Amino acid sequence: MTISRKTTKDNIQISFLGDTLKEENCIKLLGIHITNTLDWGYHVDKVAKRAGQHLGILCKAKKMLPSSALATLNKTRVRSAMEYCGPIWQNAPKIALRKMDIIQRKACRLMGNDQDVCPAMNLQSLEHRRMISGLCQLYYMVSGVAPAGVIDLLPFFI
Repeated sequence: MTISRKTTKDNIQISFLGDTLKEENCIKLLGIHITNTLDWGYHVDKVAKRAGQHLGILCKAKKMLPSSALATLNKTRVRSAMEYCGPIWQNAPKIALRKMDIIQRKACRLMGNDQDVCPAMNLQSLEHRRMISGLCQLYYMVSGVAPAGVIDLLPFFI
């Protein structure tokens, strides 16, 4: 995969051990979809689709479970799918991230709360949780708790 923001692509054939490699537009690496333009819209679409499928499980379980059990199920299945590696793609366009906010609102309505954030169920907004997660990662890097290879990514502070 050639990563570039150019609108016109160079037709360069890359070969390995005599075989020409096929150019890919997107690869999945450790659960993250990386496109050749480094656009996070495709990844967020995939995450939102998977979270929506998990939300369907909540819909079916609503008749059998109390709200507290639905909240736990939401946190473990739906929200965890929407938060995986959040600090990496938290700078995705707001319009792409809105899809996940819609799923969060649907989950809140399903559990009996019609607000974007469900404080009674201890559900903060996804944007808030992505920000906290990113700040925690930065803290680990600055305090020296993160692995050495990750700490080396920080610029030198005076």
